Amino acid sequence: MSTSTAAASPDLLTALGAAMAIFLCSAGSAVASAQGGLFALHTSSSTHFFWSFSPIIIGGVLAIYGIIVAIILSGKLSSAGNESTMTEQEGYKNLSSGLAVGLACLSSGFGMAKFLSSYMEKNRGTVKPSTVAADSFPQHNSSDAQPLLDQQAGLMTGEAFPVTWKFLMVLCYLEAIGLYGLIVALILAN
Repeated sequence: MSTSTAAASPDLLTALGAAMAIFLCSAGSAVASAQGGLFALHTSSSTHFFWSFSPIIIGGVLAIYGIIVAIILSGKLSSAGNESTMTEQEGYKNLSSGLAVGLACLSSGFGMAKFLSSYMEKNRGTVKPSTVAADSFPQHNSSDAQPLLDQQAGLMTGEAFPVTWKFLMVLCYLEAIGLYGLIVALILAN
């Protein structure tokens, strides 16, 4: 009884690893950045203006990890028409490399989003809503002009959630999960 096994193409496995790295890291970054955008929208007071964008910046780093691994893996692909010098085992290591960073960054992004959501829910109502000066928006001459955002819905006058060092440290440690995935991916890719 003979068993035949089909060998997987190392170039295909490497390309799948690069694609999974960029896709999963970007998905984690998008989830974290979307919740960070809601946080920044609600933390629009002048005292926390720049700090309110820190969750978006920290979440955006996750996508950079995916780009790093995808570039390294795509550099290992053989050019068109040339025979691959990689073994099947190396192809699987490259696929695992992309999955390691991708899944770690996806987990990190969901963790950041969950933390930001819980943080805003916990602090809702404990902070007085910020006020937006009436002269900070352009005046319209037309009497039938409608505002694009409803100020009563809390979109223009959000709650100024406190941005503390504890808050930033939690976000950094949640982002470190993606960094650990990057380290493992770099070890696997070499």
